[in-house]
Amino acid sequence: MTCVSDANSMTSCGNAWLAAVRQESTRLLADVAVRTADLAASFHCVAVAGSLGRLEAGPGADLDTLFVVDAGDATSVATVSEAVMSFFTRLAGLPLKPPKPDGIFCRPVARDDLLAADARGRVDESPRIFGPRIQMLLDARPIHGAAEFRMLR
Repeated sequence: MTCVSDANSMTSCGNAWLAAVRQESTRLLADVAVRTADLAASFHCVAVAGSLGRLEAGPGADLDTLFVVDAGDATSVATVSEAVMSFFTRLAGLPLKPPKPDGIFCRPVARDDLLAADARGRVDESPRIFGPRIQMLLDARPIHGAAEFRMLR
């Protein structure tokens, strides 16, 4: 795509670029959802955040993923961890970088922790809870458990 330097051409070029990026991001989201559909039951909901959640994922974008689990669920930590690993394994070949293994986008968070009324608004809240909570509010988009995701927002 070639852009001319006048204001009207630059705006038109920028709009065309954004439309193409959004179309590709939407395609990637659908692909992620299809490839991981059988894992949906392992989680309360799964959402993507960051550039993919905003439908602005370009080359080299990260797959910032939020895994929310039910705290009262009998599912073991090992089973949930296995489901998270399987989730990322199934996405091999997509042009998305996996999250850092020790970051907020690779560790499941309990639904009850996100909703804890006594923790909201505290300046000393754990980054492990604050990070996913703020991402869900700012730019996350559900790929599994859309109704559950909306209830968390």
